[in-house]
Amino acid sequence: MKVVSVVLKLYVMQGEKMRRYVQKGKHLITLKKNNVLQYKKADWKEAILHIFFPRCCPICNEPLQLLGNKICNECLTNIQFVTEPRCMCCGKGVSSNRHEYCYDCRKKNHYFKEAVSLCYYAAGVEQSLAQVKYYNKRQHLDFFCEELYYRYGKKLLEWGIDVIIPVPLHKRKRRSRGFNQAEEIGKRLSILLHIPMDTNLLIRTKHTKAQKQLNDKERRKNIKDAFKVKQEEVRTIKRVLLVDDIYTTGSTVDECAKELLRAGVQTVYVATIAIGKGY
Repeated sequence: MKVVSVVLKLYVMQGEKMRRYVQKGKHLITLKKNNVLQYKKADWKEAILHIFFPRCCPICNEPLQLLGNKICNECLTNIQFVTEPRCMCCGKGVSSNRHEYCYDCRKKNHYFKEAVSLCYYAAGVEQSLAQVKYYNKRQHLDFFCEELYYRYGKKLLEWGIDVIIPVPLHKRKRRSRGFNQAEEIGKRLSILLHIPMDTNLLIRTKHTKAQKQLNDKERRKNIKDAFKVKQEEVRTIKRVLLVDDIYTTGSTVDECAKELLRAGVQTVYVATIAIGKGY
């Protein structure tokens, strides 16, 4: 069947704060000044799939009416995105520009240099990421990763990353879940940033308890010595971007960063979808 070019005018809510452009492969969406969204070069296969199997909003799970949308307008406005001023280390918001670091980062040193997170781990986002992990709703990550790239892509590229490394799961947990959510995030960011991803360099050697119900001290003890780096594969790598779904206290990414630095990596950065407001 011949591939056709389709131009669809998709009207968005007046005053909606949507991105000026989002590019994904051959698909280009541009927002014009008169609040008319134009979708160009829509693949006919995607258009047909949308009719019979419309993508669902990652927050409310309702079918999306507009082809090309990754989230509904109402849920987009309800997400608590991290904004400036931000902590210069972990990336969470701080109350004033007078504070370079958040309360947590003023109390302890991290092994990673700087981190960014898209939004706060609050209702809606929390449920969405849980659906990714436990109900295999990996398509939810399409929106979160594209939005992370839209907001922080320039900064991530300025860091001069050599390779993206997802926080690894223990083989037992990966086998039961069927996939690693951090690796799914890494795949998408790798495509958007044109930076390779490596899933073999950093491995998880210790099966740990879930971190969710543990306090900061218990988290550090639980995750201690849980990771190992393959030394022979790290020789030419200077700057690493660690990716994960959630940043709470930073214990997990700190332990990963510590092992990477010990193996010879010069600088470790971190990117996550969500972050806690404080601990």
